[in-house]
Amino acid sequence: EKPLKKKDQIEFDEKVVRNLEAQLQAELEEEKRLARQKEEESNIALIAEWDAV
Repeated sequence: EKPLKKKDQIEFDEKVVRNLEAQLQAELEEEKRLARQKEEESNIALIAEWDAV
C-alpha cells in the first residue's frame, strides 16, 4: 500500500477526529440520559415511599 499524500493524510485524519468526536458526544449524551433516568426513578421511589407513610 502506498502512503497517502500529505493533504490526503490530513483530510483522513480530520475525518477520523470528527468521527471520534461524534462518538464521544453520543456516549456523553447517553450517560446524561441514563443519569436523568436514574434520578427520575429515585424521585418516583421517594414519592412512593412518602405516600406509604
